[in-house]
Amino acid sequence: MNLTDLQYAAGWRLVRLLPERVARALFRLGADLAVRRNGPGVRQLRANLARLGAAHRTRDGMRSYARYWCETFRLRAADGPRMVAGTTVTNAAPFHEASTPAAASSSPCRTAATGTRRASG
Repeated sequence: MNLTDLQYAAGWRLVRLLPERVARALFRLGADLAVRRNGPGVRQLRANLARLGAAHRTRDGMRSYARYWCETFRLRAADGPRMVAGTTVTNAAPFHEASTPAAASSSPCRTAATGTRRASG
């Protein structure tokens, strides 16, 4: 096991042990610090967002990325029912359509997973 593996393992454990509010606050602070430091990853995100006319959303993008990592690190400590209760779906129609038997049988994901191909055109 190398140093990076040990750091991830320690971080994974520490973030799970922290109260959720503290973990979220630390990750948000990390995102804000990253934006202030304006490193290469932040500059690339800003450039990508600029192409969409949204460079002013760089901080929001970094905070979103930090939330993702915080949730990933805390996943094993998560309370499933509470996570479901705290989830909001704003457009459920595509999920419902994809879950119908007809859609599932022609799904590109299902087709790829079974190793068969559909003719295109």
